[in-house]
Amino acid sequence: MANLEEPFRAGDWEITVLNVVEGKYIKVDDSYYKAKESNKIIITTIRFKNISQKTKTTDDIWNFNLISNTNKSYERGFTFDLEAIWSWNLTSEIEEKAISIKELDPFTSVAPGAYITCDIFFQIPKDEKPAQLYFQIGVIKSYDIRVKLY
Repeated sequence: MANLEEPFRAGDWEITVLNVVEGKYIKVDDSYYKAKESNKIIITTIRFKNISQKTKTTDDIWNFNLISNTNKSYERGFTFDLEAIWSWNLTSEIEEKAISIKELDPFTSVAPGAYITCDIFFQIPKDEKPAQLYFQIGVIKSYDIRVKLY
């Protein structure tokens, strides 16, 4: 199992989970969202470096799950899982507290030796804490990745 902030290799990728933060609000482009009642948003920032000799796409990075301190598993979140905050309800407090994220685009091309940084988020109950991140790389030859988040 890998650790937070420690680079590791899987297939043609060198991966580093850089950061884990929690919040109530996120911002994606110009849109704001909030966690559903009694939940919070956990954001993991991950760097994927292409260590192969060919350009790679990120379409083989998938199946993100967060395991909490209670050993419950939560699937990757998407903005449609959250409550949208419409412009007429947007306050300066929400703008200040919102964490700006850049989601993983599965069709991003990454040149040899280059990297991308993206955010994967999860929605979990307020009383739970993130313990591990799990995801897969590859389809035919798959790598199961686990990263300790504390």
